[in-house]
Amino acid sequence: MSNLAVLATLKESLVEWTDIDWAGFQLAICLGLMPPDDNLFRTKAKHVFWTNNPVGDALYQMMRELAGVGILEYDEEEMRYRWNPVFKGSWEIATPAEVGQGTKE
Repeated sequence: MSNLAVLATLKESLVEWTDIDWAGFQLAICLGLMPPDDNLFRTKAKHVFWTNNPVGDALYQMMRELAGVGILEYDEEEMRYRWNPVFKGSWEIATPAEVGQGTKE
């Protein structure tokens, strides 16, 4: 198989700045579109990321959308993505009512 983490989340896969094509491949893995096999990226799947391909285009669009809402960060100059380390989803932020409740046992 490969040296890739089989069940890595996108957050885990994109901790560091990651080339745009490799980030797209990581997203494809997380979505279950492709297996976590880095050899596949270098061979049979290369065209998905390096040509005008509908699947590759959709993956790039998804990454742009994730960056647009602050989940990913995009470095336009280097064409690379990473997980935004300060991103918090609305489900992770306590509401004023929850803050006032505290924990009850």
